[in-house]
Amino acid sequence: MLERYRARYKDRAAMGTLSFEVLDVRDLGETRSIAARWVLKYADRPEASGYTLLVMKRHGDGWRIVQDASM
Repeated sequence: MLERYRARYKDRAAMGTLSFEVLDVRDLGETRSIAARWVLKYADRPEASGYTLLVMKRHGDGWRIVQDASM
């Protein structure tokens, strides 16, 4: 997977700039769900966008994404 990533994204410009607009956060105790809209902007091609639902779980040193349903 890392080899494929490095071949596709040779530099920062190829990766684009990712931003999120948080639409909803649900606190479920040790777990949180976050609904957001994502936008990926490039200097040399049209932007891409979509939605994601992240499920995060609290661990001793912070929060970790345990599920990512990006569309």
